[in-house]
Amino acid sequence: MYSVSNIFKRYAAQSDRQFEIKAVVGSSTYDKTAVIEFTIEEGVIPSDEFVLGSVIASKLTISIRTPDVISSNAKIIPYVRLCGQNKSFLSSFMPPQLFTQYSEWVPLGSFYIDTRSYQNNVWRFTCYDKLITSQQLYVSSLTYPVAMTSVFNELCTQLGYTIDASVVIDPSYMIPYKDEEISMRDMLGFIASVHGACIRMTKDEKLAFVKFLPGSSRTSILASDYFKAEQTNPAKTFTRLRLTYNTDGETLESGTGDDNHTLNIYNPFINQAMLDALLIQMNGYQQYAKWN
Repeated sequence: MYSVSNIFKRYAAQSDRQFEIKAVVGSSTYDKTAVIEFTIEEGVIPSDEFVLGSVIASKLTISIRTPDVISSNAKIIPYVRLCGQNKSFLSSFMPPQLFTQYSEWVPLGSFYIDTRSYQNNVWRFTCYDKLITSQQLYVSSLTYPVAMTSVFNELCTQLGYTIDASVVIDPSYMIPYKDEEISMRDMLGFIASVHGACIRMTKDEKLAFVKFLPGSSRTSILASDYFKAEQTNPAKTFTRLRLTYNTDGETLESGTGDDNHTLNIYNPFINQAMLDALLIQMNGYQQYAKWN
């Protein structure tokens, strides 16, 4: 989780908040006069159907007006800050004066150019965060069976990832055999799913677990914070897990409930004890799949 100042939080909660943007590309900074537009697509769930263990790279699309030559593999970090009006009492004999105050610049993630085009003095880039590099074969030098922690650390070392504090792996969990055909992405996802998590890259470029637990959110979001937020389906509460652990379709189960309360998982490295522990962690978690 990226920490921001109280000023940023206060301005973010105001309906008349104002944003300023900039982008750092390599060693160059482009302010709001050069950055025409940008969009960021990110998420941990690939569809309306809830899953565990997803590894989804965030995507940045950005247009910058500049004659500069930008290298094909440049790193781009978009930033945002907020500004607002504060009252300053200069003296007891003068009315309060309004002045503009700015928050700190907050990075929105680090992205690497995948494709680019240049027309009419405008660069248009499509970029992804570092998770995109996990889509390659995992060649392990470890001796199996081996602890999941060792596999996870080897993966992150090979990929050049820094591990976030949210990644907590049970030291007793093992990878029982060496899979010569598995991708780095899939192995990261399997280790995350047994811990009730998905994988994402944080705003400060660290590999993190996003865990799904029953309970309240960190920040309360009120109805007034939405233009429109209408729930279009009922909450689904998971009370039963169904694990498929091989390509033959063999399954294990934990918990009770009908199909509407069952979470389906595919993971070749989960056994019954792990599944039972995962149910204890997930039991009672509610999913709202669709909102307008």
